[in-house]
Amino acid sequence: MVGELVLHWHRRDLRLQDNVAIAKARQQSAKVVGVFCLDPAILDQDDVAPVRVKYLLECLRELGESYKKVGSQLLIFRGQPLEILPKVVESLSVHTVYWNLDVEPYAQHRDHEMAVNLRKAGAKIETFWDQLLHPPGKVFTQAKTPYTVYSPFWKNWIKQEKAQPVATLADCQGLSATELEQAKSLGRSPYRV
Repeated sequence: MVGELVLHWHRRDLRLQDNVAIAKARQQSAKVVGVFCLDPAILDQDDVAPVRVKYLLECLRELGESYKKVGSQLLIFRGQPLEILPKVVESLSVHTVYWNLDVEPYAQHRDHEMAVNLRKAGAKIETFWDQLLHPPGKVFTQAKTPYTVYSPFWKNWIKQEKAQPVATLADCQGLSATELEQAKSLGRSPYRV
């Protein structure tokens, strides 16, 4: 049984290996599709060099190939994720959207708004810590304050339990030809890299 369509929203985690949110998505359904938004709020900044964009596009090309190898697709859109993802969810009747949390203030604010927008569009939300071995605020002194000296921090950090690697995404089903056409008709057709 394939199950409901679930999306994994990629941001920093441009990989199928040891990706907590993708592993959890695959546990829910065999129909796991990746999505990435080329966000102008990030890419149009003055400090984004052309070489960085080129590197990103090459990583996305490789990620797309990885999805093909497991039987699915990576959809790439250009535009505001807060506008695009709810449209994708509604158009494709997505059951759940998975993503890994981020520590950056912009990302945290965007992710909160995204969760609200996607729930309004009818999708469930599942988020996980994957970027760091321990989420922010997990490793403190006995007085519950941040460390100011590295050695005591390291001693505490190394004692903390670490998550084991998770399974690599495999054996999926992607979008049907009809669903892929629906995705392309959203006004911002998926890019091919």
